[in-house]
Amino acid sequence: MISFGTLKTLAFASISEFIGVGVAGASGLLIVNVMPKDQYAQYTFLIACTTLWTGLSDIGVNHCYLPMVGTRNGEGGWILVVARHLYSLRVRLLTVAAIVILPYWMYVSVTHAWWNSGYVVASVLAAMSVLVTLRAHVLTQILVILRRVRELSRANTLGNLIRLGAIGAIVYWIPPQFQLPVVLAASAIATFAIVAIYWRDATVNGFGRVQISEEARAELTQKTKAILVPLLLPAIFYQFQGIITVAMATTFGHSGTVAEVGALSRLSMILLVVDRVTAMLLFPNIARSPSGKPLRLQILRAHSLYLGCMALVVLSAVMFQSYWILLLGSKYVAQKSLVWLAVLSAVLMNGSGFAFTTLSSRGQASSQTLVIPVILVIQLVYVVTMGVGDTRHALGFAVVTALCYFFFQYALLARYLAITPVYDMKNQLHVL
Repeated sequence: MISFGTLKTLAFASISEFIGVGVAGASGLLIVNVMPKDQYAQYTFLIACTTLWTGLSDIGVNHCYLPMVGTRNGEGGWILVVARHLYSLRVRLLTVAAIVILPYWMYVSVTHAWWNSGYVVASVLAAMSVLVTLRAHVLTQILVILRRVRELSRANTLGNLIRLGAIGAIVYWIPPQFQLPVVLAASAIATFAIVAIYWRDATVNGFGRVQISEEARAELTQKTKAILVPLLLPAIFYQFQGIITVAMATTFGHSGTVAEVGALSRLSMILLVVDRVTAMLLFPNIARSPSGKPLRLQILRAHSLYLGCMALVVLSAVMFQSYWILLLGSKYVAQKSLVWLAVLSAVLMNGSGFAFTTLSSRGQASSQTLVIPVILVIQLVYVVTMGVGDTRHALGFAVVTALCYFFFQYALLARYLAITPVYDMKNQLHVL
């Protein structure tokens, strides 16, 4: 039975995240409504680049925190040691990832003739924001493990308010050619504010001072390799897949297609509420729960509730397209019939991520490479037969890809639940 304290924490986190995501969504929709389509296409592309760059510095590292901390989740010193070790690894990977990102950025920029002073300044700001985002990621993980729900929610809400306020105050007064760098600058400032708020936490404040012995470092490196090696190839593949729709639209479509794909993807912002609440409350609890029937029931209930809510979101996108498209403004009314495709692809991808994080929080991240050849073949067949040159086919490509991930991750989750021994509380035995 869920305790009152748990319900209180869940309610606070849900309300806070709803407000935070609502503010973030408002700022995103404000950008969509105000920014000209050609500028928004550039914005979508730069966000895709920073997402890929940040993601390639991850390649599964974020999934190491919970299993490496394990049952020592109450020891602030140990959490900082693990976090510092994984952060150092991500900084090194960030440098390597730049070798991949820079040629891609240059090719697309030249192909679409986006070269101008505003675009170049925006690109520099986007690159700088990655460094701040990386620090925010590691501090977030520390607070998640420590279950500092209020601090996390307060920081995210305040950061989003700063972003919305900055964008709202200047976007109407800035000439179109300067809107792109100004918006990216506002986003970077908001992320920096979140980091500053995190730093007020006593444990987080010791992050820069933590030191570990060479023996401890070697042991952590060994544990990290044990978790990352099975994840390496699929993690790299998934990072590229995370921006594949925008990349396809950018490569084979025109600026209008890129802008429309980016704008429609904004409609899935509501899903972030569920993702953030579960990241703070559900997955750390799953990670430290003993194996057995209670854990199974916890996982089944969580996923039943999650999938039920996601089904309602998709249904609303099918039945109330006109209301959804109002959020994007008059420039995107012609794409009203595509709303449900954008929402469906986001729901499926989030659902697959929900299943994967459930598995990874239990240290069950193997077999991820099996789906790669299947997805590549399906994507190739789709591109050859349907193409991705317009918005409809680009979103169809996203839905087909998301379906593959969704069914694969839930197949792995079903297998895990089927083979995990049931813990008999009465006899203190593991039985099948």
